[in-house]
Amino acid sequence: MEKTTPIKYDGTVSHLYWLVIKMFLLNIVTLGLYTFWGYSKIRAYLTRSVLINESRYCYHGTGLDMLIGFMKILFGLMAVILIQGVILKVGLHFLGWSSDGYIITSLVMDYIIIVSFLSYVLWRTSSYQMSQTSWRGVRYRLSGKAWDFTKLVIKTLILNIITLGFLSHKTMAALYAYIFNHLHFGNQAYRLKVKDNPLLWSNVISIILFIPTLGLSRVWYIAKFRQYLYGNLEFMDLKFKNTITFGPLARLYITNILIFILTLGLGLPWIIHRTIKNYMESIEIIGNMEKARFIQMETL
Repeated sequence: MEKTTPIKYDGTVSHLYWLVIKMFLLNIVTLGLYTFWGYSKIRAYLTRSVLINESRYCYHGTGLDMLIGFMKILFGLMAVILIQGVILKVGLHFLGWSSDGYIITSLVMDYIIIVSFLSYVLWRTSSYQMSQTSWRGVRYRLSGKAWDFTKLVIKTLILNIITLGFLSHKTMAALYAYIFNHLHFGNQAYRLKVKDNPLLWSNVISIILFIPTLGLSRVWYIAKFRQYLYGNLEFMDLKFKNTITFGPLARLYITNILIFILTLGLGLPWIIHRTIKNYMESIEIIGNMEKARFIQMETL
């Protein structure tokens, strides 16, 4: 029988709250500027709280990097809004668009712009975060292109709308496949094969029963979807398994909602802690990790 290695998470709620309170107080002093350094420290703490074979993950990102990234996003958003305004003004004053045509065009453009912009930012942000994450001195990286990911997200949303979500088991699996198949650890790539997808009826049933079950049917589907994804994920000669089931996941979601409501939102750090712990500790690595050779692509 192949060796199974669990992923551990040993972060504490108290320390997470301390980082949040510290960020809040320093934001008052710095008029909000410390936000970027605060979030960077929180991410660094959460990352190093994850262990595999007693070796901790490390996060090397800085608050300055986050500030620069935020400024780039802000200027990019301003440029996009300016271009949209020019297009709509030209259409209204020079192309003779009616008021209805103007409204419809504006709504369609808003949708495309928002989805495209958020997808692009998500990929660039994830790419940066992966490049700043390491385990045993070896860093991760995303090799795909942000625009390719953006186009795939738009395609996924359109197909999900057209099919009322009944094919989302395939479209979402393809989206995750793009992410994982462009994820590298050192000079080795992850592999996620999603061609044989058995989740059609699980997806359909969960959508049909969404209202009668108050959304719990989708929680059941999410558990099965996670099991499917990790069951098809490989890295070198290592395989993965996700042990999450409907019961524990439903309890997590329900209690998280109750915590948020009863604490008027102040329990959010606790929710984040519980969610990360549940997610990480449901993943198992199958195979001998000590035999696997991880080669660094770049010098730390």
